[in-house]
Amino acid sequence: MGIIKQALDKVDALAAELGGLAELAAIVELKLMGSEKPQAGRWRPAKLEILTPAPEPNRRARRAAKAGKRAAAKKPADPKTAKPKTEKAPKANGGRKPRATEEEMAKRKADVVAAFPKLPVPFAKADVMKLVPDVESRTLALLVKDGKLTQRGEKKNTKYWVKAA
Repeated sequence: MGIIKQALDKVDALAAELGGLAELAAIVELKLMGSEKPQAGRWRPAKLEILTPAPEPNRRARRAAKAGKRAAAKKPADPKTAKPKTEKAPKANGGRKPRATEEEMAKRKADVVAAFPKLPVPFAKADVMKLVPDVESRTLALLVKDGKLTQRGEKKNTKYWVKAA
C-alpha cells in the first residue's frame, strides 16, 4: 500500500509542477517511447492506445494469420520437377463393407445355434465371438426375432438367454 501511495504522490507532484494533466500525459508517452527528456515545443497528449495494452487477436484470427504465412512460404511447384498427380482408385460400394446375403446370414445363425451348449448363461455377444468369430449383432438380433433367444438390456449391457424349445 505504501508504494502505491508514494507513486500517486509523485504523480500529483509532477502534475502540480507541470500545471496540467496534458503535459503529464505527454511525459508518460515519451517515457513509454524510450525518450527521457521532451523536446522543446513538442508537447502533445498521449494516445489512449499507447497507455493501454492492445488486445490479443482471437484464436480464429491468429490461425488465419498463420495459415497465410504458411501459404506465402510455400513455393509454387516447378512444372519440370513436379510429380504428376495420380488419381486414386474408386472404393467399391463407397468404401463400406457390403451387407451379408441371406445365405451367409443363415450360415452364421447356424454357427451360433451350434455354439449354444458351450455358452454361459446368460451370454453376451463377446462370448459368442470367442467361439464363432464371424458373428455380427445383426445375427443375434435375427435369432431373437426368430424366437430362439431372449434379449435383455441395450448396447454394451445386452445379455442373451437361449429359449427352451
